[in-house]
Amino acid sequence: MSIVFYYYLLCILIPRLFYQWQEEKSVGLKKHIIIFLVEVLLLFPLISGVSIIVLLVLMIIYHFSIFLLERIFKNIFIRRIIEIILIIIISSFVFGTILENLEFNTVSVKITNIIMNNNAILQNWDMVAIKKSVFYFFGIIMLINEWNNLIRFILGLIKIEPHQENIKEADRKELGKGKIIGIIERILFFFFVITGNYASIGFILTAKGITRFKNLDNRDFAEYVLIGTLLSSAISIFWAYIIKQGMISI
Repeated sequence: MSIVFYYYLLCILIPRLFYQWQEEKSVGLKKHIIIFLVEVLLLFPLISGVSIIVLLVLMIIYHFSIFLLERIFKNIFIRRIIEIILIIIISSFVFGTILENLEFNTVSVKITNIIMNNNAILQNWDMVAIKKSVFYFFGIIMLINEWNNLIRFILGLIKIEPHQENIKEADRKELGKGKIIGIIERILFFFFVITGNYASIGFILTAKGITRFKNLDNRDFAEYVLIGTLLSSAISIFWAYIIKQGMISI
């Protein structure tokens, strides 16, 4: 599939990452408008001719589905999972038919060429390197937020994750730190698999076990950390393998 499609998905995934970070139960109208404007700004390199109307319709469908799903599903994680599945499925059909030959517009291409030709760091990059960067970035953003939603949903499904409303402020900060640790851990696993450096995965798992050693006396906490770590590791390794295979076709 064209790298343009993955760039389009990034225009959706990046704003999602920022507004979902706080784990609010609903997104207000004002925030929806801001998110929509950010998405349109990011989509500018793809806007040309009929694509303007098609992309705007896709964005409207996406935000309408968020409003609708908020009223159907109380669980924020299952709602987020359904949202991203719907937009990927719908968009893949649109990009496979109406926008099959969509490319970056001439303005964005000229700006990219100016930057590439006048930057000492980027002037040796070619189009293949740019496409790989977009694809890698897509893989990382999916891993940080969308796969994290799935992990949190599974942990909640087996009733092992603490409920946010029932924890103290100190524990909330600890969960926030754990969330950041989990994200860094998944990114490291991702690059270890991409680069074939599998031995380093064991090092990260060992280091995490050492830092949590004292807390492992608490059986509930130990089970939460163990299941969460194994689940996160498995998903990260699987996703990195998928991205690595996808790079072959670029």
